[in-house]
This record gives sequence, structure tokens and C-alpha cells, in this order.
Amino acid sequence: MKGVHTAPKLLVCLSIAFLCIVVVPHEAHAAPTVTTGAATGVTETSATLNGNITNIGSAAPTVRGFANGTSADLSSVTSTTTDSSSPSTIAKAGTDTSSTAAALSLNFNHTLVSGSERLVVVTIGIENCDAADVTGVTYGGVAMTRAISASTTPSGCRNVSEVWYILEANLPSNGSQAVDITGSGTPNTPEINALAAQYTGVAQGAPDAVAETDQTVGATITNTGFSAVSGDLLVSAMSAGNTGSFAHGQSQTELLDFNDASSVFASADLIASGAVTDIDSTFTGTVNRLTRAAAAWSPGGGFSTGTFSVATSTLAANTTYYFRAYATNSSGTGFGSILSLLTLPAVPTGLAFGTVTATTTALSWNAPTGGASTYKLEVCSTGPVCNLYTGISGVSTTTYSLAGNTSYDYAVQATNATGDSAFTATSTQLTLPNVPGTPTYSNITPTTMRISWTAPTGGASTYKLARCEGGGCTNFANIQTGIGATFYDDSALTPETTYRYMVLGTNASGDGLYSAVSSSDTIEPPAERVLTLRGNVILRGGVILR
Repeated sequence: MKGVHTAPKLLVCLSIAFLCIVVVPHEAHAAPTVTTGAATGVTETSATLNGNITNIGSAAPTVRGFANGTSADLSSVTSTTTDSSSPSTIAKAGTDTSSTAAALSLNFNHTLVSGSERLVVVTIGIENCDAADVTGVTYGGVAMTRAISASTTPSGCRNVSEVWYILEANLPSNGSQAVDITGSGTPNTPEINALAAQYTGVAQGAPDAVAETDQTVGATITNTGFSAVSGDLLVSAMSAGNTGSFAHGQSQTELLDFNDASSVFASADLIASGAVTDIDSTFTGTVNRLTRAAAAWSPGGGFSTGTFSVATSTLAANTTYYFRAYATNSSGTGFGSILSLLTLPAVPTGLAFGTVTATTTALSWNAPTGGASTYKLEVCSTGPVCNLYTGISGVSTTTYSLAGNTSYDYAVQATNATGDSAFTATSTQLTLPNVPGTPTYSNITPTTMRISWTAPTGGASTYKLARCEGGGCTNFANIQTGIGATFYDDSALTPETTYRYMVLGTNASGDGLYSAVSSSDTIEPPAERVLTLRGNVILRGGVILR
């Protein structure tokens, strides 16, 4: 909401002592005041930019948005995202009502009609040959606000012109409303006149600018220093200490020109069709005391104070963007401070496995477009039991302390100062079997023996058994693969011979490491027995020799 103008009064006196003009300087039209808020909902390609219009300035902003780019000073703007709203058009509504009394207070009725962004203005003129002031005005029982007051200060009779207003939020229900004006002072041939008028499409705030003037010489009385633009509303109240009439410049519309017993009160409005800096009226009659008060409002519509956000979805991953909020009204554009955001990294690609052992797995991936600061690796086994490894600086790593013959699920995500990307799709890798137990032997004959071993921790799918012949042999060769049990019966061996064995487990990922080597000897054949039978037949080992 626009702030009330509180500039001090300036008393400007000409060299002729009896001519003084009291002017209330006012601010020129101002651009909105805007702040930039931190970005939210930042992803790899999108973010929500946040701003706040803390003061609309002299008129409601019709455009608000954000400028963003990759240069810190926004000298190169990648994108300007805007949100626009058309201003309202100020219009007269309902029927003006006026009244008069020979007193310092006045009561009359005005009919409030429907509309949006409504403003009711009461203009007042008082002539009294003693002190006189307006102490309050109510509309339908609701207090109005004084916009501006102009009054003469010389001794003797006092002349006062004032503008009061009430906005949409405080208006009573539609229909006939009592206008109660309360004055103070010592009545001495008092005359009070007032007019109530309604407008729609008006910015809901204090006037953009106000001005007051009083003089005792000169027929043309002017309120100066406005910065009104096309579409603005200016409402004026003026009165004179003698009867006569007013004519108005700048194509103002006269609302009332009423001759009382010894004074005249007039009211006028103007919906500007261009720039207006001064607004005046000329009195026809004998000039003794003239006062003029005026207030200006801009059109409503547009945006009010408060936060606003715009989503943008065309950003590049892992990239720093600079942005600032802005809002534009009829007087200019206000900017917030420049802030920055860092988009999240994109998802890495190409997760692949390298060397796999029973306890380790090497893996690598491709850096995402735009890169990343570091990476995180999630490793999950059955359960699932998951571990998260963070701060990986490169695009490869090796996991350790794994269980043998166990499937692990792997996923990688990229990270930077803003946060983490999504994980890659899960890839599964089976570790190799652990080392089986050292072979042991049983059921030994001259040509056969059983080789047994204990299964490795975690098991294996099958086993491979290697053998070499001789006490110090090293030329091992696999004698059997795909063994589904933890033993093997070897045969066709040579009696009284040393054999060395080692065994490994295998699964879908490959072969584990061989066990420790052990050895065993086949035994000698049974001793040969020779028998002499009748006819000199000799049996050796059950075989007839002759």
C-alpha cells in the first residue's frame, strides 16, 4: 500500500505582505520497492524464483518477474520471466450528493453502489468568522481519512477546504449511508458545504500526492507539483470568502459550485488523459480568502504488495545462475538484489563393473553433462542392508569388505553444494566365492581316493579340482569342473604315488581363488602270494603261471 505523504508545509510569501501561499510538497511518482528471495525447489533443470513487492510505489505494478543469467552482474540475461496484470480504469460510480448548513457540522446521506476497488471522497468547504476546523468525518458510521486540508490563517474570518476519503476495505454495505461531518470552533455566521462522490478502479491506498494552497489576492489558485499520468484521478475542493463562482483548468469536471450566503464552495475532479503537474481554478468575484486542496490517486488493478514466484524449467545442470526480482508500474521499474542458485547435477550414466573378487568390486561410470563436485555410491545387499559411500572425487571406485558369493545392488548419484542428483538405475554384481577349505583325503586305494573340502563362507555354485603328480609338483591342471558336491572321487591313479590337490569355488561371476595345496599318496598293491601245486603249477596273486 502506498505511504502517506508527510512532507512539511512550505510558506511562500511574495513581497506584497498580504499574499501568502501555503504548499504541501509531495513525492513524485515512485517505482515499486522489490526484494529478491532465495530460490526454492531447485532441480537439475528447474527452480522456483521468489520475490516480494514490499511497496507498490505510486501506482500498482502491472508487470513483475525475474531476470536471470549466468553472469554475476546480469549483464548478459539468459531469460526474463514475467507475470503481467492490466491496470484498472478509474470511473465515476453512483450519484454525487451534496448538502449545506449554517453551522460547523453537517449531516447528509449518500448512496453507495456496487463496484470493485471503490473509493468514496468527501470534499468540504467552511467559512466562519472565527476559529473553525473539521475534527472528523464518518461514512455509514465508519471513520474516513483526511487526505489534505487548506485553510486561511489571517485574523478575522477563516476559510477551509478539505478532502477526505474511505477505501473498499472499510466501506459499509451498499445503500444509503449517513455522511457525518463534525467541526469545531466558535460559530460566527458559519457556513459549511460538502459533497460525496464515489469512484471505482482506484488503487487501494493513501493518495499518491496531495497539495494545499491558500491566498488572499489573485483570482487563480493553483495546486502545484503533481506527477499524475494518464488514468490518474485528481479530486479538488475549493472555497472563497465571498460569493461568486469557480472555473477550472486542465479540463477538470465541475462537481459542485454552490453560493452560500457569504461564501462559495466548489468541487471538481479530473481523470487525467496525460501528464498533469499543476491543477488550478479561477474565482470570479471579489477575492478576499481563497483555499484549494487536491489529492491524486492512481488506477487499481495490477499487483499489490506481497510475495510472488515464477517457475523456470530451462536451466542447465550443475550451473550457477544469477537472478533478481523486479516490478514495473507507470513510474518505472524497481529491482531486488541479485542472488544466485546452483542447479543440481544431472544423473551419471554408464555404470559398469571392473575387477571382481570375493571381497571387492571395482566399478566406474560416466560423469553427467555439466559435471559434479563429488559422487555418492549406494551399495545394498539382501535385506536390504545398504551402505552409502560419499565424497567420491572421481568417476570410479572400489568397494571393500564384501561377502563372498553375494549379490550387491549398486547405484550412483552426483552431488554438489545444492544437493544430490537422482540415483542411476540399479546394477547388480555377484562377488566371487571365498576360498574353500584345504582338501582332505579318504577311501585311499592303489588307484583311487576321495578328495573332500569344506564349502567357503557364502558357498559356491560349483567347484573346480586341480591336481598334479609328484611330491613337489607345480604343474596343476583341472581334472574336474562343475563339481556340485564338496568331494570328488579320483580314479585311475598310479599306486604308491604322491598327488597334490587344490580346489576353488565358482559362480556366475567366475572363479574364486584356489585353496591351499595338500597331498596324499596312493597305496601299494596287495602283496603277491606264490603257491606250488601238483604238477608244478604256480599261482601268483591268483594267476596260474605254469
